[in-house]
Amino acid sequence: MVRLLVLMLFAGAAQASPLTFAEATRAALERDPMLQRLEARAAALADDAIAEGALPDPELMVGIGELPVDGFDVVSDEMRMYEVGIMQRFPPRGIRRSASRRGERLADAELLLAEARRLELVHAVARDWLDLLYLDAALEVVRETRARFEEITDTVESRYAQGVGRRDDVIQVGIELMRVDEQESRLRRQVGSARAALALRIGPELAARALESGHPDFAEPGDPISLRSRLAEHPRARAFAARTEAGRLGEAAERARYRPQFGMSVGYMRRTGLRAGMEMPDAVSARVTVSVPLFTANRQDRRLAAAQARTWATDAERQSELYELEYQLERALSDHAELKAQRELYEQRLLPAAAEFTQTALNAYRAGSEDLLVLVRAQVAEYDVRLQYHEVILQLLRVRAELGYLAGENP
Repeated sequence: MVRLLVLMLFAGAAQASPLTFAEATRAALERDPMLQRLEARAAALADDAIAEGALPDPELMVGIGELPVDGFDVVSDEMRMYEVGIMQRFPPRGIRRSASRRGERLADAELLLAEARRLELVHAVARDWLDLLYLDAALEVVRETRARFEEITDTVESRYAQGVGRRDDVIQVGIELMRVDEQESRLRRQVGSARAALALRIGPELAARALESGHPDFAEPGDPISLRSRLAEHPRARAFAARTEAGRLGEAAERARYRPQFGMSVGYMRRTGLRAGMEMPDAVSARVTVSVPLFTANRQDRRLAAAQARTWATDAERQSELYELEYQLERALSDHAELKAQRELYEQRLLPAAAEFTQTALNAYRAGSEDLLVLVRAQVAEYDVRLQYHEVILQLLRVRAELGYLAGENP
């Protein structure tokens, strides 16, 4: 039953329309839990920023006065004062604004990291996509090579049947044919691994479908000077810059704690009992309180020093991130130049020379003027050159994908 379900799944996937790159990237963006986490953190920090800018909650005051300590009698006819009131505290000037702006910049940093994550996901899908396209091309080379070795086998067996060739020639061609079969098996295992990597990002159902022909449109990289100047605008770099700015706003909030905090209260007092034979009228009260930040060594000074240290650490992390981006860009630019030169070498010289060598050796062997070993070597050499050419194309496109990521561009 399980086997039947698996066969039905792959049969359905085979009959489905080819998977487009746009579908794959959309699925990866919808499926990624890290992207969801970053967006949720940004929303949480944005709400925290609003809360940081609000005044503290008012405080309700309830009290009783003129209570004798000899019996704590609250029901006698002697004068009592029952008070109810409300107090509002006002944090030091600037602290709420700085704390609120700090939260906003932290939320911006998470949104920028989410943007960087989207770029990373799209280019990760592109890399998996290119791996599968390379393996398809490599398998096509293997199938063509196998067909050629089968043709050579037919020729060798025919010559041997006519008493021209040797039994060793038949065995040798058979060994090379088995090597091609082993290579095909190895490539198919790699296809399974590449499909699994793609399934991790987009889900197994989509990853089981055949890919549309062609590869994502990776443009030639722009001017290196322009690319280097744009690194500071990469979402990753901007996210750490936002965190550094948030750190400086945190320092401003800690500096504001050196200023006094004010409080204001208003109360209504109900007075009972007699004084000098007369009932006492009710009264109202109003108070203003001011904190006195005299002892700052173990409180404000420490908090400010901690905020400054956090800012320095964040700024160092930002600089480290820029260094990493610069390293990735310089390596990618160097690899791109070398791979372009390799591609031209293969297309202009190696591929034509390998094909000509194989055809010449085959014609010579059929004419009886060449040994089989030369023909086998020629065919194996062409096979290796064609596989290496597709490997160069794969690496070139992967480097272009990385350059697009560093430039903040989607394919």
